[in-house]
Amino acid sequence: MLAGRIYTGLEKNDKAEAIKKSISKKFPKGITARNEAFGNLFEKNELTAAQAEAEYIRLSKQFQKAVTMKKQGIYGFALGVVAQQFAKEKTLRR
Repeated sequence: MLAGRIYTGLEKNDKAEAIKKSISKKFPKGITARNEAFGNLFEKNELTAAQAEAEYIRLSKQFQKAVTMKKQGIYGFALGVVAQQFAKEKTLRR
């Protein structure tokens, strides 16, 4: 990860992205892969609330919560995204 950040700082984004992708492939259950997967959930605005909830559940099972509280923030953020989608659809009883 440090090498990727250095390349980003040097504005060599192609090399930084290559390093990031290689990390996700080497460590498919790691933090980088988890952040990319949840990032995709945050960007999928076309999902219904039920689809977003199903995706959250799938990702939560795929990437078990981190041991330390410091690294669990993404799960709360993802739940917020799902809750907002339910609110948009006026399905507030969930």
